[in-house]
Amino acid sequence: MGRFTGVLTSFLFCSVLAAQSNLATIHGVITDPRENAVPNADVRARSGETGAVRAAKTGQNGEFEMPGLSPGRYDIEVQAAGFATAKHEMRLEVGQNVRLHLGLTIG
Repeated sequence: MGRFTGVLTSFLFCSVLAAQSNLATIHGVITDPRENAVPNADVRARSGETGAVRAAKTGQNGEFEMPGLSPGRYDIEVQAAGFATAKHEMRLEVGQNVRLHLGLTIG
C-alpha cells in the first residue's frame, strides 16, 4: 500500500507540474524614489485578452507574487498611500517567470 501511495503521489505531482507549465508568473518589488521597499501596496494585473484581474499586496520587503497567469498582454497597476499610481504594460509567454521592479513617485 505504501508503494502505491508513493506512485500515486508522484503521478499527481507530475500532473500538477504539467498543468502549470502553460502558465506564467510575475514576481516583483515595489520601491519608493529612494529605492526603499513599499509595503502594503496594491498590485493589480488585468488581462488584455479576458479582462480578468489578479490582485496582490506587497509584503514588508515590497515584494509580491502572482503565479498561475495565462499567457498574454497585461496592464499592471500599483497603488499605495502617498504615491502616484504606477502603470506598466507587459506580455507574458508560456512558462515565463518575470521579475518586475516598479518605482513609485510621491503624489
